[in-house]
Amino acid sequence: MTIIGVVGLAVNLFSIKTLGGHSHDHDEHDHHEEENLNIKGARLEVLSDTIGTVGVIVTGIIMFTTKFYLADAIFSIGLAIFILPRTWTLLRKSINILMEGVPVGIDYENVKNAILDVKGVTGLFDLHIWSITTGMNALSAHVVIMDQSKGQSILKEITGILENRFRITRSTIQIETYHE
Repeated sequence: MTIIGVVGLAVNLFSIKTLGGHSHDHDEHDHHEEENLNIKGARLEVLSDTIGTVGVIVTGIIMFTTKFYLADAIFSIGLAIFILPRTWTLLRKSINILMEGVPVGIDYENVKNAILDVKGVTGLFDLHIWSITTGMNALSAHVVIMDQSKGQSILKEITGILENRFRITRSTIQIETYHE
């Protein structure tokens, strides 16, 4: 049993090292991207497996040498208490993405006001902001302008603001010239 535990520990430590480092191209993005939820989930799984493996080995030694069999239950409860908050955080972020909630760190009113502050924009409606996946934010909206000839330049300015200020890289904006 101890040999299997040591082999499992070695595999888990290798997995932590493999999942531990991540890199991103700083030339492509000047901001810190959130780590992908899949990687966070995998890292949490490997971490809990590693702690579990070490705990099983230590608990087995304690039980074998001291006959204190309650050590197994104490360790199991401790491991659950350690993992629960991390799992809850991961679950909450996943639910926000699945329910198409406004991404964490983006203020709906700030985005709305930034679009309305663009010269030539006279109105905005059906604004929706959501995450496609971790770090990939999307927006759709109808933007009202008075001068149709400036539509493309206004659209370009809005998408620049969305990308640079709010990290919204996917946007669908419909230019309208009149809306009741």
